[in-house]
Amino acid sequence: MSLLQIKSLQITSLIGVHAWEQTIPQTLWVDLEVIYHLEAAANSDNIQDAIDYAKVGDYIRHFAKDQQCRLIERLASLMADALTAQFGFTHFRLTVHKPQALGHASDVAVVITRPENNIESSKP
Repeated sequence: MSLLQIKSLQITSLIGVHAWEQTIPQTLWVDLEVIYHLEAAANSDNIQDAIDYAKVGDYIRHFAKDQQCRLIERLASLMADALTAQFGFTHFRLTVHKPQALGHASDVAVVITRPENNIESSKP
């Protein structure tokens, strides 16, 4: 098994519990780790045998832009379901960061793993 990582993917979405947050798109960051078998891609050197991370990144960005959620928990959950439906990902870890959410902290994030307790879910 191998791991594909997309780190610090910048997205925008209407998100937040305050009225102003529902009118001004905010910048969020997404990390995605997908466990998969890379042997076919390594042997063929063909994108058809690999996870096309450009398509995954574009999908996440467009998905987030089309959402309007109050909580990052909701956005992360919807995004995880969408990644499973769109790409067939079954073993992954998705982190949605909202760095401006708390003034005295550098970041607030929600982490979803599928299936639960996957990808060393205890690691920081």
